[in-house]
Amino acid sequence: MFHVPGVSKHFSRRSGRLFGGLVCGMLWVSGASAGWHQAYVAEWFEPAFYYGAETGESDPGTDCPNGTNPELDWRKVLKTSYRSDADIEKILDPENPQRARMGGIRGPNKENVYQKPWVVPDPKMTGVSGNIAYGFDLDNNPDTGFTSPDGTPGIDNQYYRAAGCWMAWRGPTKLSHHAKYVNDGMRDGVFSVLVLVSGEGEDPNNDQDVTVGFYLAKDPMAKDANGQIAHDYTFRINPDPRFQSIHKAKIVDGVLVSTEQTELRVRNVETAPFFPPQLLLHNAKIKVDTTGEQVMAWIGGYRSIDDYYRGWAAAGAIHELVTHVNMVGYWYALRRNADLLPDEDGQHQAISTAYRMYLSPAFIVSPDGEREVKVAKLFPGVEDPKIQEGRRMFPVARNH
Repeated sequence: MFHVPGVSKHFSRRSGRLFGGLVCGMLWVSGASAGWHQAYVAEWFEPAFYYGAETGESDPGTDCPNGTNPELDWRKVLKTSYRSDADIEKILDPENPQRARMGGIRGPNKENVYQKPWVVPDPKMTGVSGNIAYGFDLDNNPDTGFTSPDGTPGIDNQYYRAAGCWMAWRGPTKLSHHAKYVNDGMRDGVFSVLVLVSGEGEDPNNDQDVTVGFYLAKDPMAKDANGQIAHDYTFRINPDPRFQSIHKAKIVDGVLVSTEQTELRVRNVETAPFFPPQLLLHNAKIKVDTTGEQVMAWIGGYRSIDDYYRGWAAAGAIHELVTHVNMVGYWYALRRNADLLPDEDGQHQAISTAYRMYLSPAFIVSPDGEREVKVAKLFPGVEDPKIQEGRRMFPVARNH
């Protein structure tokens, strides 16, 4: 389980006292059989969207028979009763510094539709029409939702239904446009997500009493000579409470599944300042599969539609231009497909979703770097001031 060379290489940059303590800990573990643990860093983290085409992010497939949502016709989108064709041409001029800001001024009374999308009709964002999806049976009803690729019924992933034909996230695993963008940032040091699995039995492949911990790291990932994420690197836990949670589970034949549904808190895969830094999932479920060539973790739950919308809308026309989505249509699609936490008017405020992580073996140590962490647990801490809350421009979840 432990590889001293990997630790030695990393801790040569730290204190000799820490390295010595870890070696003593390893020798102790090798002579005892009480419990086990496995530590990982997420080397890839993306929404778990099922891709039904042969190739290409925009090609038709079983998920999206007409391909992805087409590029916006901006002359049509910007046309209003108070805007002439000449006005539209001025806005669309690549040299116009106000282009991005003016792109949202298209309400009937010059409202910014990124802030008040309800003032204009739904332009109908194209959603997934296939019946296969990744995820979990979050409502524990096999008669609702999608069917998983392995034939499991009842998969709840309404965010995929709403946004699965959006070119930002559509494509084969690790190849969608936006997944490559955000993972390049994560892999280049913006943040690191840690996963610690610990059990009480003697067999890490079969244990009925398992605890899974998710954490943010203080340290960036390291790359090897081939540009890939280095294995067996050591990471200190960042105890910011927004990005850590623990969950009870069991593992059977190398496949871990959660045994309870709780809140899951982890670092959001989106890293731009207008996105909320925390990915908060309600009624979450977890799966970790250690049987393949690479360990994979799947997390699913219900996420606020406000959190999903405001990061994209805060950048407004930039995201509309680059990812070919009408933000008004996105807002309506989120509300139409939301399936948990109804407000006083019956409008659900959260939507079922799922994410996948590819995990690499790592060493996890305490926030002070003094000892290896072998049991998944919560660490006391305060919010890290360097990680700012995403810009909350407006209350997007409700129609005023």
